[in-house]
Amino acid sequence: MKENGELMVYKSNDLIQKSKFSLSKVEIQIINYIISQIDSPLYDREFNKIQFNIKDFYNLSGVDKISGSAYQYLKNTIKTLADKSVWVNFPEEGRETLIRWIEKPEINKQSGMVTIKLDDDLKPFLLNMNGYIKAQLSYSFKMQSKYSIRLYELLKSWEKAKSKHFEVAELKTRIDADQKSYENFGIFRKKVLDVAVSEINEYTDIHVTYDEEKTGKKVTGITFRITVKEDVDINNDDSTFAIDIEDSELFKEKDFKEYGENDVFAGMLYDMGIEITVEEAELLRAEAARHIDPDENPAHPYILKITDYIIDKASLMKADKSVKHKFKWLLSAVKGDWK
Repeated sequence: MKENGELMVYKSNDLIQKSKFSLSKVEIQIINYIISQIDSPLYDREFNKIQFNIKDFYNLSGVDKISGSAYQYLKNTIKTLADKSVWVNFPEEGRETLIRWIEKPEINKQSGMVTIKLDDDLKPFLLNMNGYIKAQLSYSFKMQSKYSIRLYELLKSWEKAKSKHFEVAELKTRIDADQKSYENFGIFRKKVLDVAVSEINEYTDIHVTYDEEKTGKKVTGITFRITVKEDVDINNDDSTFAIDIEDSELFKEKDFKEYGENDVFAGMLYDMGIEITVEEAELLRAEAARHIDPDENPAHPYILKITDYIIDKASLMKADKSVKHKFKWLLSAVKGDWK
């Protein structure tokens, strides 16, 4: 739905506050892009099929020319998304319901058009809603970390309350940051919380601060204060988006056949301004494999899990403007499971 020339995303508070799901940043962007195509979310009662051009999706990320590897990457991501589901919890009713995001995606190779329908079970959460958030689609593409997007939507759903308290464990669950690597609160604060708060304050329509609450020496709770920004220019086209184009030669043709099974993510990295050798590609894959559970989501090919993992880390690089040695930074991000 467009308002004042901006695509808007409407989501029910129940979907945001009561669901547990794990999506990559690109998967979140795809879902939000699809939701933004709903004509009248407050009045429609049925989902229509939604069509969009792959080029249009990448243009939102600041990418004007689409390589074959970028096309393949988005195609793989849509497949992964079609295989995923989300539990929505209704504790007051004593029930949970499992719903899928999308159904029967189709891609026309000649036109680059994607046809997708949202799963009908999502209708109570995206159509004819009572409590809901309304946010510009562009926010999802400006923020670099998936945790920033998740935290933004969560706090946006509590915007009218102006503050919200979470137990640390609950917050981690809600924003999909409950991995073992974030058990230490100091690491969680540095790599997830502070990055998310900074991006929310820079790129969205709300301003957020937080206070820590301790039990003994351990931080066990966080209280957020949420302020609506009064003067947000919704037509500002000067913001930097998620994929940084560093020079006009970024999308020159390059043959990745020598990379073998590494060609997809090597090509994606190249499109993001990170050129690697075949040996470096193998090293990245080997390090990424240490963090990937091959038995989790068996329907998703193992090599694509590794590809998704590496690309997700590479997308964080823009947040650190001081990076000079890109491969070394990326390797450290993969080794350290940076978020």
